[in-house]
Order: sequence, then structure tokens, then C-alpha cells
Amino acid sequence: MAVRRFQSSAVRRATIPGEAATTEHAAQATADWKKYSLYGCGAVGLVGVLEFFVHLSHSHHDEVIVYPFRKIRNKPFPWGDGQHSLFGCSVDEAE
Repeated sequence: MAVRRFQSSAVRRATIPGEAATTEHAAQATADWKKYSLYGCGAVGLVGVLEFFVHLSHSHHDEVIVYPFRKIRNKPFPWGDGQHSLFGCSVDEAE
């Protein structure tokens, strides 16, 4: 059974003046942008690592300031028994 091929060596491509130079320039530009991308990702990664260590070096405050206006409830929540938040914890323990 014969298979028809659309790629044939019998078809001659027309040569465009300067096509080789354009192709070389495209290959060089692609290589340049690949380098720029790798250097950019490396810089972002380095800044991320530095920020991570700066974050670890700072102390965190564990004290919770209980503001009285945060516990004001004029009516119960519309779900469950009305005394628990939407995520299931008691509202009094949420602080």
C-alpha cells in the first residue's frame, strides 16, 4: 500500500536573500534570552533564600491582644448552634 507523503525532496524551496543571517540572528537571540531567563530565575531564587533566612532570624510575637469590640455578637451565627464560627472553633477560643 502506497503512503502519500507531504514532505518531499522534489519540492525546492525558494531561497530568500539574507535568510541565513536572519536564522543565525534568531538562534543567537534565543540563546541570549535563555541565558537572561536563567540568570533572572537564579536572582529570584537567591533573593527568596535570603528573605527566608531573614524571616527565620526575626523573633515572632506570641502575645495576643484581646480587643473587646471583636467579641461583640448581637445575634447568633446562622449555622450550627450559633456559638461556633464557620470553621467549627468556638468563637471565644478564636482569639
